[in-house]
Amino acid sequence: AVLASLVSLVTSAPAQVTCPHLAVMACTTPAATDSKQGAWSRFVSGGSTVAPHDDFEASVDHIDSNLSDTSHASSLSFGRRPKALHHNFNVADVQRCGLSHFAMVRTIQGASRNRSKVHHMVDTTTGASVAVKQMPNDWICECHAVFSTQYPEETKRPWVDIGCTAFLTSVSYPYVCPLLGVFRDEETTGVVSTLATEGDLFLWAKGCKCEPGPMREAAVLPLVNQMFDAVRILHDLGIVHRDISAENLLVTRQGPDGAPRVQLVDFSTATISRFAPDGDRGKPTHQAPEAHAGDPFDGFLADAFATGVVLYGLLVLEYPWGSTKPGACKAFEFMKANGFRALVARRKCFKQEIKVAQCLSEPVMQLLEGLLAISPSARLTLGERSCFEGDDQRSVWQEPWVQAVQP
Repeated sequence: AVLASLVSLVTSAPAQVTCPHLAVMACTTPAATDSKQGAWSRFVSGGSTVAPHDDFEASVDHIDSNLSDTSHASSLSFGRRPKALHHNFNVADVQRCGLSHFAMVRTIQGASRNRSKVHHMVDTTTGASVAVKQMPNDWICECHAVFSTQYPEETKRPWVDIGCTAFLTSVSYPYVCPLLGVFRDEETTGVVSTLATEGDLFLWAKGCKCEPGPMREAAVLPLVNQMFDAVRILHDLGIVHRDISAENLLVTRQGPDGAPRVQLVDFSTATISRFAPDGDRGKPTHQAPEAHAGDPFDGFLADAFATGVVLYGLLVLEYPWGSTKPGACKAFEFMKANGFRALVARRKCFKQEIKVAQCLSEPVMQLLEGLLAISPSARLTLGERSCFEGDDQRSVWQEPWVQAVQP
């Protein structure tokens, strides 16, 4: 799979552990295309160092009881739920020939703190462009169990990412970069997936020359609706992403009309536990405020909050605040005390003298106000059919701005 960058600090590891499931497989050829990763240049990003609670990933039984095996996601029926996410990829399927039949085109993303890189490569047997997430073996380890032993404090878990992507590929989830294979040699492991041709969502939006205002709203609306649909279906499959951001939403052009299509990546912090207390996941700018209270909270509504931050960034080309942690950012503290409308009435548009409120239509203002509500009970949902259908809590699909275009 194309996995957005694993960005946490690697801690010193104890003695090496051997994975009991490891097996050597003959090398076979994958199929197809890559993900470009960009950066929101002036925006804040970050990761946490809180240890993952693997007990919440232990079995499918931890999926919220509201998620029945017969519920449908969006207009699609997927029929089955994921087990513990890392179990959805069998490490025996890792192919031991390395990346010998892939030719380098360019590096999309340079080495991160864990020395991982993302490359655009070509499968020399098919000519297809692919994305390759290349990771040192001493980072990714032999399997999830070994990784958890080596890096017990790490929140970005590569085998969870691979397993979740494998599951989503297997159920034909429409917003994933399909996993094509995992290839390993003595030094590195390459995770191969299809190529997202247009880079990440921010880079795509940055290429739109429209200034903040009606024309920009019209330009980003179709992809924003796809983002809402992508996260809604993910939730209806019983998965909370926990790191929704523009860096983790890629854009590709598919089909005869070449229409842009959103693809969701980096499931390394994902969970099948809708209500979990370990809330320090994702970027400080995107974390829902309730994630800092130390109590279990609704992961679906936390993901919805993050989509609101993404939408604001696409429209205004900067984040509304630097962090949602208590006391960490004056802008967010002002919003908590005075409301979203008061904040945008005071903030200026990026590199402009006009206020943000002057650049946003009333329908999109209403949508942002609902997604970025401080109280989860007042927040707009993404219309998850598995839990919110028939509920009194309003969803994004009832908002006038969203209703202009359906995904």
